[in-house]
Amino acid sequence: MIETVAEFKEEIRAIRNEMRDVGTKADTKLVASWLDRLVIALEKLTPTIDLMSESLDQVAENDCACECCGMEEEKPVKKKAPTKKRK
Repeated sequence: MIETVAEFKEEIRAIRNEMRDVGTKADTKLVASWLDRLVIALEKLTPTIDLMSESLDQVAENDCACECCGMEEEKPVKKKAPTKKRK
């Protein structure tokens, strides 16, 4: 299941709140549970990050210069002629 960044943020916030509330009474099993929940949340977010990365790659490769997408055509950069050294 693909998770959104907002859902991931809420899951992390829930884990942090639980850690704050019962952190002083936490045993090894509870800490392992928090870590497990964090890893699961990261695993759910991975497909979303992959899709975002692919989308950004497509945008970066897009050479469109039409008015509809808002990208402007790049103007060629003029190079200065080398200056001659005078003796």
